[in-house]
Amino acid sequence: MEIKELKPILESLIFASEDPLSASGLTLILQEAGVDKDQVELALKELAQEYNENEWRGLLLREVGGGYQFVTKPTFANWLQKLNVSKPKSLTQASLETLAIVAYRQPLVRSELEAIRGVDSGAVLKTLLERGFIKILGRREEAGQPLIYGTTQAFLELFHLNNLEELPSMKEIEQLVDNQQTETKSDEVETTTEEDWVDGGIQDVSSLSFVEGGTGDDTQALADLEDSIKELRQLEKEIFPKEEASEGQPQTPVADETKEPEL
Repeated sequence: MEIKELKPILESLIFASEDPLSASGLTLILQEAGVDKDQVELALKELAQEYNENEWRGLLLREVGGGYQFVTKPTFANWLQKLNVSKPKSLTQASLETLAIVAYRQPLVRSELEAIRGVDSGAVLKTLLERGFIKILGRREEAGQPLIYGTTQAFLELFHLNNLEELPSMKEIEQLVDNQQTETKSDEVETTTEEDWVDGGIQDVSSLSFVEGGTGDDTQALADLEDSIKELRQLEKEIFPKEEASEGQPQTPVADETKEPEL
């Protein structure tokens, strides 16, 4: 069978399948026609180029989970949202955190997972099992024989990964986090907080620096500032008078207003 005849057959098979189809699986389906794996892989390569490099097509041919699958292009997401299609339930922060730990540390048991997260993870594991993103690989040969967890093909399909080797390395993740932090810091504007003024206290006018040769408005502003500070200091003395009782002069006792007069 020629490649030009093989491509539409592969296209229809991949389109009709709910799960990604591997080159080996497609070869098995077409073995009666005398098609070998090399022909299938060549046809898939050409088919992917036709879809992925053509801006006038709305689909992409992606290799995910060890197989091939048609997916819609992200640029047409706004149009797809107009369809009355039920959206898949998004994962919670706890589920994403647990899924990431299982993906990078698998195979692992629940106690190892909870030692990393620091919280009970039974409910989250149950949710991920029900949704098919993780699976039970068996039991560990130790006290209690705890269950061993690992990710599934559905996990690979969810994150558009062909295999676990395509997971970003810890170094790549750290670099991504550093870049995001750098961008965030560059966007921040330095401002003087209220605490800075409180901790600094009221400065003396003589310690403030002004540009020589300022305008009349600067001079008037300085005079107004001096008057304001004098008023503040006078008000401070009235509110918080210093206790300077001279020796030999008894202080006037203060009547206890809370005590009721004797009858």
